[in-house]
Amino acid sequence: AVVSTQSTGTENTKKVIQYLASITSRGGTGYINDTQNTASPKAAKQKQMIKRKSSMSLSVKTGAQVNMGDLELQLLQATPILEAFGNAKTVKNDNSSRFGKFIRITFDVSGYISGANIETYLLEKARVIRQALSERTFHIFYQMLYGATKEMKEKFLLEDANDYGFISNGHESIAGQDDAQDFLDTLEALEIMLATPEEIEAILRIVSACLLFGNVKVKQERNSDQAILANNTVTQKICKLLGMPAVDFEKALLKPRIKVGREYVVKAQ
Repeated sequence: AVVSTQSTGTENTKKVIQYLASITSRGGTGYINDTQNTASPKAAKQKQMIKRKSSMSLSVKTGAQVNMGDLELQLLQATPILEAFGNAKTVKNDNSSRFGKFIRITFDVSGYISGANIETYLLEKARVIRQALSERTFHIFYQMLYGATKEMKEKFLLEDANDYGFISNGHESIAGQDDAQDFLDTLEALEIMLATPEEIEAILRIVSACLLFGNVKVKQERNSDQAILANNTVTQKICKLLGMPAVDFEKALLKPRIKVGREYVVKAQ
């Protein structure tokens, strides 16, 4: 089976995948089991959110039962991850897919799902650094800023959303959407997809670093055309998150080496 989608087909694709997963499940429901979800949906959601936020580790502690062979569940949980990192609010759509994806689902001779492959392409990278006044960048940035615990904010050097240059223009809330809860859902989806705590931490470090890149300021050096950093505080934070020497980073940013013929020369920025 092949399912392809663009921006207008995001919700339809999710429904198709949910349907295929439910009718081909090998005895499971295809959904996360939460034994404490016995109250009203709203109360249960709040209770579950409080339970997750109380965890001091990066790993999300829930009632989810994850098995290595549970392909249906993993197929369903791929959607929150794709939406977090590839969807954004536009003028016409609050959850617009800003990339194309091709989903191939394979079945065995018995009709059960035997695997799936998702190919993505044409991601709108420019949205990371610039958005219209009534739009937003990708969901993951807001999810992390509003959903991270105090410990995570210290660990990933997170600041207030208004302090980031990349999202200051298009910073808007979405009616009916809870970025904090969506962040927990994204972390849970990563865990179900068998991402290790170290891999999840590396992803979040990169997300935080991307936001900080928008706060890097340069100025012209006196008596020359060379650019210099106005303040190296931001680059120090970026290097700490990415685990690289600050001196090498600043040199690559301001004085990159380019190949001219067979030789390398330093280019003044």
